[in-house]
Amino acid sequence: MDFKLYQQMAKRTMPNDTHRDKLTNFSMGLCEEAGETVSHIKKHLFHGHGLDRLEVEEEMGDVLWYLFNLATELGIDMSRVAELNHNKLFRRYPDGFDQDKSINREL
Repeated sequence: MDFKLYQQMAKRTMPNDTHRDKLTNFSMGLCEEAGETVSHIKKHLFHGHGLDRLEVEEEMGDVLWYLFNLATELGIDMSRVAELNHNKLFRRYPDGFDQDKSINREL
C-alpha cells in the first residue's frame, strides 16, 4: 500500500480530540503497540512460545496507525520521512550494512 494512501486512510479513524490530546494519545499508543510487538518476540525467543505471525503483523499495523496519525497531526508526510531515512542510511552504508562502519560511523 502507498504511504500517502495509508496516511489518508488512517486519518479517517483519527479521534476528534484537541491537538495536545492527539499528540499525547498517538505518542503513547505508538510506544505501547511497539512494546506489544516486542512482547510477542520476547515470548517466542525466551519463553518457548510459538510465534504467531498474524498477531505480530496486527501489532505492527497498530504501530503504523499511531505513527502515521502522529505524523498527520504534526503535518509530516510519511513518504518524506521514508525518503529522508533512506537517504541517511544510503549515506552511512552505500554498499549495504557494514558492522565496522556502524561502530565507527560519523553522525
